[in-house]
Amino acid sequence: MWASKRPFYYILIVDPIKYGDANDRQIIGALAHELMHFETYEKYGWKRYLLEYFGFLFSKRLMAKYERENDIDVIKRGYGKELLANRIYRFSKISKKEHQKIGKCYLMPPEIKQYIKKYKLNLREVEALRNRRCLRQ
Repeated sequence: MWASKRPFYYILIVDPIKYGDANDRQIIGALAHELMHFETYEKYGWKRYLLEYFGFLFSKRLMAKYERENDIDVIKRGYGKELLANRIYRFSKISKKEHQKIGKCYLMPPEIKQYIKKYKLNLREVEALRNRRCLRQ
């Protein structure tokens, strides 16, 4: 999956070949990660988006920082288990070399588990909010 912002709209591309045999939880983890990018774009505006985009072209460290922060935000929103399922799924489909490359830019499963524990109270609050919203509908 891949997300991008354009001046008046967003693009989210889903590769059915990559996710053809993924279960719902794994797909939700990927969607949560990509949709969190959209929220970040909205929060910081197009000027910062352009600065970060061009920064990514020249700095893998900046890109890694951005992606890892995005993963943490996904966990804070209550989708840590789904993100973990997605990451495990993705790592099962790639080579060791790609695994190491991706591990530098994104949170690895052990790190995701640590952040899930760290934000566990927040996860309970999010779950309570989800339950309240479901009851109202």
